[in-house]
Amino acid sequence: MRPAIESFMKTLFLHQDVYACQTTDGAVFMNLESGQYFGLDIQATDIITPFIEGWPTSGVRGQAVQSIAPNTIELTIEALTTHNRLLTDSPKMGRSASFPNVLATSAIPLRGNIIPRPRVGGIHVLAFGRACIRALFDIKFRSMAYTVRRLQTRKARYCSTGRDEADLVELVRIFRFLTPLVYTAKDRCLFDSLALIEFLAAFRWFPTWIIGVTTRPFKAHSWIQNEGLILNDRLETVELYSPILAV
Repeated sequence: MRPAIESFMKTLFLHQDVYACQTTDGAVFMNLESGQYFGLDIQATDIITPFIEGWPTSGVRGQAVQSIAPNTIELTIEALTTHNRLLTDSPKMGRSASFPNVLATSAIPLRGNIIPRPRVGGIHVLAFGRACIRALFDIKFRSMAYTVRRLQTRKARYCSTGRDEADLVELVRIFRFLTPLVYTAKDRCLFDSLALIEFLAAFRWFPTWIIGVTTRPFKAHSWIQNEGLILNDRLETVELYSPILAV
């Protein structure tokens, strides 16, 4: 594969705290340590992705890169490895690219979901308060990389599969009932998602936290889902985004 250029180019890897996805316009990289996003247009994506380990590059893209001048390839790779530090040629410092395999099929209705009023106890109020404090602390004082690793480690210790999803839905209803007392979820998708993930963890539920991106214009969005059920958003909203991270 790529005989004309393989002789001088090493295989590349994503840096440990970098995640990526492919969109119809190209590719998007997310650096969790800096909290920044970096986008490539379709031409630059065609140049770079054949060299990234694990990237699902099609045969058409692999053939197209043969016609690109070697210096163009080298400059593009240098920009992403040296200047932006998104890629590395060291297997020890990097990892293979892997895209989140998540499918949303339904969502808990956002309107009318707290009627009748859920039964809220002191344990729920305490868990809600702690969840909001934890989410605020993570956003203000921790890097996204730290938060992701913390959630990954905790989720690996527990399993919430095989439980009655009706219990999960009731907890989400309680969370939504309490939310207006502290904040509005509008335009605060990251805080709302982290607070919900912490609230549910208090009751040994560990759904998936997802960040997705879309282009034209670029936007990032965060939501929570349990298998195919979206817990804090609408199905028609999340379908607009390409998942870049799933924890």
